[in-house]
This record gives sequence, C-alpha cells and structure tokens, in this order.
Amino acid sequence: MFPAARGGYIDDHNFRNRAWKSVLEELRIDYRKPYTMRHTFTSGALDAGLSPAVVASLTGHTVETLYRHYAGNVRGLVELPEL
Repeated sequence: MFPAARGGYIDDHNFRNRAWKSVLEELRIDYRKPYTMRHTFTSGALDAGLSPAVVASLTGHTVETLYRHYAGNVRGLVELPEL
C-alpha cells in the first residue's frame, strides 16, 4: 500500500496494529479498515467535482471501474433525464 523507508512496502498488518488503530482511537473514530478510506476518498473527490478521469488515475482505476463502483453513491455524477 505505502512505500517503506528502507525499501519495499509497509506491511499492512503492522500498519493497522501500530498506527491505524491508535490514530482512530485518539480521534475517537470507530474502527474501520483502511480500505474503507479508499471509498471515502474516491466518493469525496467525485462529490467535490474532480473529474472522473483524474480520480480514476489517482486511485488506479479505469474510468469504467470508477463509474461501476462509485457513480451510484455520488450526487450529480449520473443524471437521470426528466420525465
């Protein structure tokens, strides 16, 4: 997920136990998996008006995948015609 200072990547199990849980506890936020924040970021970025192409690039998705997984959760990303 994140590059380590000494090369390679940070072990996600150690990250959750050493950093993630304590940060959430300090902020009095109920535990959630770090992966959940990926959805929070993506939906928030789209809701804030970033283009789907930019958000897809930032998250490593294709625009098609972005629409499939997040479009239903973001106001204004998919507009229905008036009847």
